[in-house]
Amino acid sequence: MTKVLILVHGMGVHPPGWSQEIVDKLDAVADQYPTFNGKQKFHERVDIREISYDAVFTNIVGTWQSDASQLDAWAKASGRELPKLVGWLRSPLPSDAKGFFWSTAIQPLLYRGFHLVRDAVRASVTDQIATIANDVLANGSAEITVLSHSLGTMVTHDSLDLLGRGYKGNEVLAATRWGFTNLFMLADVCQLARKLTADIDYFDSVVRPSTAGKAGETYCQFFINVWHRFDPFAVSAAFRPGTWGGNYIPIGPLGHFHNANVHGFTHYLDHPLVHAPLINAALGPGPDGRFPISDADQNAVLAAYPVTTAKGCDAPIASVKDAAIALASATDVEETIIGVSQFLASAKQAADVCTALASKDMFI
Repeated sequence: MTKVLILVHGMGVHPPGWSQEIVDKLDAVADQYPTFNGKQKFHERVDIREISYDAVFTNIVGTWQSDASQLDAWAKASGRELPKLVGWLRSPLPSDAKGFFWSTAIQPLLYRGFHLVRDAVRASVTDQIATIANDVLANGSAEITVLSHSLGTMVTHDSLDLLGRGYKGNEVLAATRWGFTNLFMLADVCQLARKLTADIDYFDSVVRPSTAGKAGETYCQFFINVWHRFDPFAVSAAFRPGTWGGNYIPIGPLGHFHNANVHGFTHYLDHPLVHAPLINAALGPGPDGRFPISDADQNAVLAAYPVTTAKGCDAPIASVKDAAIALASATDVEETIIGVSQFLASAKQAADVCTALASKDMFI
């Protein structure tokens, strides 16, 4: 049985090979456990594939050269005005906040607010996932786990809903005939400003676990939903299904603070409550019926896991929490996107003050 792990990135720039940092992180956290320490690495035990879609955004944003007037004109021509956001961009702003808007925060705005962008991203990601699934299934049966983060969770929900309903006549991968084994959603933001393009009911789409509907109406065996207490994206657009049965597994709220950007992909994976279930799910039980990481081994690592490793950084941590709370109170998509930019800028400032909160991949 082939084991496959598909990685889907979130906001920001992700060139080909972006997933190597995620693979390195998974290898590092797995190495804490006896099954992996000094033995075969995690990535050597599973076929890992990456999905990229940020080129759709880059091709659009790059033509504006960080000019608010060009964004304003394009948005109006596309049938949507952004007065709060354009006004904010035209005001005196710290360079970090403006930089994070153009490189990162603008992406969920474009995806959720503009049909042409959304449809281009969906088509790209659906095609990529279908290609991977068809490739591995051509050699026999396979168990496929999808691990998505941030904006990637919204994109994954949408793309799998298309695929599960027979995208482009591809009935082989339709939910009536096949399904994914596990979906891991880190900081699920599928509810973010969903009224702007409300074409999918996320609580009733095929992207649900097998205990949340009849055969053929669901598209995965297990759905794992992970969120952090101070992740403003996961809190302000909370997705918390309550009637999906036992194969819907919520993990949260997490409370660790090992990185100034608590929303970060690797920051989520660092926590034992996240990486241990993911590793076990991706690899499955061995011939003896045991999973790679036992409950006892996970509990031992969890017991030694500190809330934060950044000693003496109380003030920077408090500033990030304040920014998270401010973002969580946003009333519309424009305020949310402004808040995303300001939250990321606050996280960078905190990391500049307290280097223990920084890491090279803290903003992916």
